[in-house]
Amino acid sequence: MAETHVRVSARVDNNNDTIVSWSASSASKDSTVLPQGPIMRARAKQFKEAISALVNQLWDHRPRVLNAWEKNLKFVVGAVVSVLCLVLVILGILWWKGYFQPKPSREQVLRGLDLQTGFFTFIQMKAATNNFDPANKIGEGGFGAVYKGVLLDGTIIAIKKLSSKSRQGDREFLNELGMISGLQHPNVVRLYGCCVEGTQLLLVYEYMENNSLAHALFGPQESQLILDWPTRQKICLDIAKGLAFLHEESSLTIVHRDIKTTNVLLDSNLNAKISDFGLAKFDEGENTHISTRIAGTIGYMAQEYALWGYLTYKADVYSFGIVAGKNNTKYRPEGDYVCLQDRLMLKFHYVINGSSFATKGKLDGVGGSKVGDGVQ
Repeated sequence: MAETHVRVSARVDNNNDTIVSWSASSASKDSTVLPQGPIMRARAKQFKEAISALVNQLWDHRPRVLNAWEKNLKFVVGAVVSVLCLVLVILGILWWKGYFQPKPSREQVLRGLDLQTGFFTFIQMKAATNNFDPANKIGEGGFGAVYKGVLLDGTIIAIKKLSSKSRQGDREFLNELGMISGLQHPNVVRLYGCCVEGTQLLLVYEYMENNSLAHALFGPQESQLILDWPTRQKICLDIAKGLAFLHEESSLTIVHRDIKTTNVLLDSNLNAKISDFGLAKFDEGENTHISTRIAGTIGYMAQEYALWGYLTYKADVYSFGIVAGKNNTKYRPEGDYVCLQDRLMLKFHYVINGSSFATKGKLDGVGGSKVGDGVQ
């Protein structure tokens, strides 16, 4: 209990008034500071009332010791205020660094990149394909459908519409756009531009009148082409030129990773062009190989890539050998050979180095059923 000392003094002035004054002090450290009491002036007959008022005033200013709950409350309030101040400071720093700024759309991001390509609106794409009429659908890939379209200026285009539900399609879209946007070569399919609106992801290419090499070799009977030996040789040469450009002549070495007959397109003059760069990778010259996840088509993969994920430009060369073999035999992709089997490669070796075997009938299946003039 805190001890309080009160001093009271009284005197009578010249007007016969009684003047009472007081002061108080406490020895407790936790008590409130006691103010000095006011001076009261009263007549003698009012002295009793003055004393009563003084006692009441002293009672109102009695010292009070803070209990433990009040002490804890002060601590809690101080801690909460400190935490709130810290949170406000952190939020201010995050806002200043732009974390609370609205994220730019994919179209804004792409326009901010140094891409040498054009941009189309989705309305233009719908108009070019008659609202993506199934009659204009010319192909279907693992990442989406391909449609034939006509722009207002009469340019015929091929529109690759990537699936909006596939994350892989989104990744392929960005990869292909970045890889091919700056490539210009007669044996690489030209990219006109892209369309990015909401969930819609579209790539716009030059139109290839004769579809793919796979379509020409293994498509429906009415769409298969009669390819003579000089034409087949030229197709192989065009593919080789395209690969040489990607591997040696472009500013960055590009490994396609998915060379196959469906990714070789033919124009109206049967010139072959490499397409579909969704799985392509840059090959840094200082590395002997790239260790990467395996992606592509099993039947076209080099053994070291299919088994261990070791990727070099030589994997494309191996795939080219498979394509060349298919271009010169009757075997369909689902036929009696796959990657890692040597039968097709042995036959391809005879095609290159032992033409007499073919003319004597020693090499079965070479040329297929749609070979034109040039085979006896």
